[in-house]
Amino acid sequence: MITSISIENFKGVRERIEIPLKPITLLFGPNSAGKSTILHALHYLREVFERNNPNADATIAGGDFVDLGGFRQLSHRHSLLDPVRISVTLTASIADLPQVAAELPAPSWDIDSDDLLRDITTVRVELEIAWHNSLAAPFVQMYQVELNGQRLLSVVATPDRRDQELRVDMMHPCLQALEHVPELAQTWLGDNDATVARLPALTALLVYLQGQDAIPSSTSAKVDGRPIFSFSFAGGDDASPCWRSVEPLLAAVHFVSHEEQRSRARERRAQAIGMTLPPLDDQEQIDEEIDIDAGNLAVETLGRLLLGPAMLVRKLLSQQIYLGPMRERPSRNFEPPKSPDPARWAAGLGAWDKIFYFNSAKLLEINRWLGDADRLGTGYRLRVRRFVEADFDEPLVRALVEGDYLDLEFGGSSGFDSLQGLPVRRRISIEPVDREIDLAMSDVGVGLSQVIPVVVAAMDETAPLVMLEQPELHLHPAMQVRLTELFIDRAHRGFGPVILETHSEHMILRILRRIRETSEGELPEGHPGLTPDAVSVIYVERENGQVKASQLRIDKTGEFQDRWPSGFFEERAEELF
Repeated sequence: MITSISIENFKGVRERIEIPLKPITLLFGPNSAGKSTILHALHYLREVFERNNPNADATIAGGDFVDLGGFRQLSHRHSLLDPVRISVTLTASIADLPQVAAELPAPSWDIDSDDLLRDITTVRVELEIAWHNSLAAPFVQMYQVELNGQRLLSVVATPDRRDQELRVDMMHPCLQALEHVPELAQTWLGDNDATVARLPALTALLVYLQGQDAIPSSTSAKVDGRPIFSFSFAGGDDASPCWRSVEPLLAAVHFVSHEEQRSRARERRAQAIGMTLPPLDDQEQIDEEIDIDAGNLAVETLGRLLLGPAMLVRKLLSQQIYLGPMRERPSRNFEPPKSPDPARWAAGLGAWDKIFYFNSAKLLEINRWLGDADRLGTGYRLRVRRFVEADFDEPLVRALVEGDYLDLEFGGSSGFDSLQGLPVRRRISIEPVDREIDLAMSDVGVGLSQVIPVVVAAMDETAPLVMLEQPELHLHPAMQVRLTELFIDRAHRGFGPVILETHSEHMILRILRRIRETSEGELPEGHPGLTPDAVSVIYVERENGQVKASQLRIDKTGEFQDRWPSGFFEERAEELF
């Protein structure tokens, strides 16, 4: 689950801001204060990870609502001097990091990358994207991975921006100690070397491949005071055995090595594609001239640490749902397109695409939220009718119309089997809960067409992140309050976080009430509890021309611990008193 995002030098944000994401995250603030900037940063990050496109304008999921305009437009004050920095933090374990070298031959001993890692609970991935003057295009000049809040590795462009360097913290606490991998120590490293025995197992493995000169010492290269392995990207025939073991991994992620790969890299750069961000699909086997078992294990583990976090972030962002501030009504004879398009969610049509294929159990769940009096209580429910289109001259159809169906020869060519093979069609309709009247969405109020996509998005258990702009749009205050219960239910069921960009006073008041009732043991029957640690309230405002984001803490009594900034709920008091 994504737990935070940080943004720097992006759109209206100059100084770094950190946005903690909880199961329910609410973004409040005046119009044009910068709330959407937080959502746009996630769109941009998806563009870079999924399409390797740091010069994004239109986005995969933003539809007509998100146009970043390219790097010059999205950089703060349209300046090309300072890099854009965006990072995301997520909860993750060793098992969550994808295996990126699955095709490598199995080693002759029972050790894999899991054995060389330990106690991973959080992963943070940061990108630094800068402008390349010579190419007149942006590129990813730094890619960094942190585990449990401590930097593990980074890939940075060299000062001349021609090549890159991989730096790995050799003593990171998430690297398993060698003493816990005795088979590795006894097979290759020797258990009499006290210096090597004190190293993490991965570090010791690299020492074995590199030679004893690689053992960390007081003169080793350091980052933040910690020894690192630093791989330059020169390669070649004279490269050390350690380099030759790692080089194919770097080549597999399109770092330069052989001339063909250099040429490919130049071509990619000419297209303004990220320089240091690892493309995440092609992995290759290692140089067979080195120790195969040791080299494979090094590549498997380093590859997992280098690529795994980026692949994990890419997967989460590719499954997110973004619902824009205005939702389209589906047409009277709506059918989804044959090719899925995540951008359809932005205008709400992605929700109708899902409804079209819902099974009866899922549709019942949606209708309970729409129709039940103790939930949204709209008074309507959805139906998905299934039917076949048959020619009027079909014998069965004519018999049914003319009332002669009892005379049909069932099973014959003129009977029911004349309908076999006809395509089954579907049609979405909506009807009042107290009577059967087939209606289209254009036959009912706008508010209903606006809230149904919100309900479908919030109930999607497969979405690791849901971003909703103005979920309260066109809703009566009473329904805004009831809609809040849907988000509380999503949090209670442990689905991914939902980010609500909203101006609704009613929604926050219901959240505060549920927190207080949970604490005091006074929850209404059938309603899930809510605690302060499940809610993040972010107030976004402009101060001296810069976007500022402040988290407003809530205590267990449902009261804000931090003073609400001026210019929001004060209007209600001013009008009343």
